[in-house]
Amino acid sequence: MKIGFIGFGEAAYHITRGLLTEGIKDIRAFDINVDHPSLGFVIKNRVEELGITLDKSLENLIKNSDVVICATSAKYAIKIAKEAAEFLTNSMIYVDMNATSPMVQKEIEEITQDRCKFVDAAVVESIPTFQHKVPILVSGSGADEFIEISKKYGMDVLKISDEAGSASAIKVARSTFMKGLTTLLIESLVISKKYNVDNFIMESLNNTLTGKHLTITAKNLLTRTALHAERRVAEMDDVIKTLEESDVNALMSHATKAKLSYIAEMKLNEHFNFEEPKDYGDVVEAIIKLDK
Repeated sequence: MKIGFIGFGEAAYHITRGLLTEGIKDIRAFDINVDHPSLGFVIKNRVEELGITLDKSLENLIKNSDVVICATSAKYAIKIAKEAAEFLTNSMIYVDMNATSPMVQKEIEEITQDRCKFVDAAVVESIPTFQHKVPILVSGSGADEFIEISKKYGMDVLKISDEAGSASAIKVARSTFMKGLTTLLIESLVISKKYNVDNFIMESLNNTLTGKHLTITAKNLLTRTALHAERRVAEMDDVIKTLEESDVNALMSHATKAKLSYIAEMKLNEHFNFEEPKDYGDVVEAIIKLDK
């Protein structure tokens, strides 16, 4: 089995780490940011660490892969699919793992359907935590075949339907809550920090919520938002579009997008040198510092 990742960011890196432990030897990547002054260094280090092939062109990646997984950003998903379609063949599976709207996934299937089988893949848990075993919901013409392949390598993949877009629809519904929760939590923690009551508010909120301690949830949500706020702004466009096209009031989703845009403008990813902050407190303090 030969797997090719379009984009070698956090998602592709952690999934690859896991797949290598399952015995897959032929994994390759192509990333347009390989020569970026900051991101390029991270990409090259990850490739060297894992010992995989870094292709210089999209064409070479696709022609040497059985399964092509696009893991870049929602706003580039259609553009990349159009570029990739030229090189895809009917023996391949094209998997889009970007957090897009159902409509985008349907359009990608239309772009690729005459070339190969397509999979709309929605990741519903933290990839760094679960690596290749992260729960993934799939739909589309290639869903069954992708599941058969993934079972051999310990992946946790569940089919939703044969209709592309249905897996992403679930993620959109989940994102409506999760991304909104993150931005509300940031607002609460920033004001509580300014009044030096952040420890109290964390205990108070934790008593209200159930499950794992809220400090763990806050760390997971805020540190990742610090790195990926800009990408999540684009993802919220698809969330809003989906809600509005379904005649659902998207007031909080608009607010979430506005807050994420505000956070993205702070360039927290650059502040933390594109490395995940150690704790949610680091993110809160950085927001206070950069909020001029």
